[in-house]
Amino acid sequence: MGVASSLPRPGARSAPAKKPFPFPRIQATIVRYAGVIRHPQTIFWSDKKRVMEQYVDAVVEFVRANEAWAAPIAFLLALGESLAFISLILPSTVILVAIGGLLGASGIDVWAVVFAAGLGGSIGYATSYWIGLYFKDQINGMWPFRNYPAMMHHGEDFFERYGVFGVFLGHFFGPIRAVIPVIAGMYSMPQIPFQIANVTSAFLWAGGVIAPSFFGIKWLLGH
Repeated sequence: MGVASSLPRPGARSAPAKKPFPFPRIQATIVRYAGVIRHPQTIFWSDKKRVMEQYVDAVVEFVRANEAWAAPIAFLLALGESLAFISLILPSTVILVAIGGLLGASGIDVWAVVFAAGLGGSIGYATSYWIGLYFKDQINGMWPFRNYPAMMHHGEDFFERYGVFGVFLGHFFGPIRAVIPVIAGMYSMPQIPFQIANVTSAFLWAGGVIAPSFFGIKWLLGH
């Protein structure tokens, strides 16, 4: 009876085999990178640096093999770079510079990628602002903000000193970018001046990061 019961019934379909991930190197890097984020205290800095380098290499390799994905990847990288605190662990700027160089070598139009990065940066910054606007003073007791009290304090001082100009500058400086839009929301900065500073600086930042490597490689290659 045990043998008969273990046999498949006539007409029964076996479970389909799982398809392998098409980019195993990227899959391995994602799994390892997730371990760094979840358990940072168990991994030495040299190991973190190596994982970061593997992550950058994997993304750049993907874009090199799939240039049509350059704009969507640039959008996602800029979005993550501009979300509260995500910019501290996501090396988006380095990858965007590399993508600019790849585009310069291939001759693909760079401005669609710059636009995508500017749009992603604007949305990420605006999302951080809305988080601060919704939670207000509760932010300081929430993860991950409660783990960085000094950064939050310096961000508040920076915002009180520079106001809307500080929001504009925030896109260009990593540590400030991580907290300034959230603090602007906490302080109930009016929506219109915030978004003007946000969108303007996001597109300037995107162009400043991607375009130089694009035109530099084109000039070197004589395109």
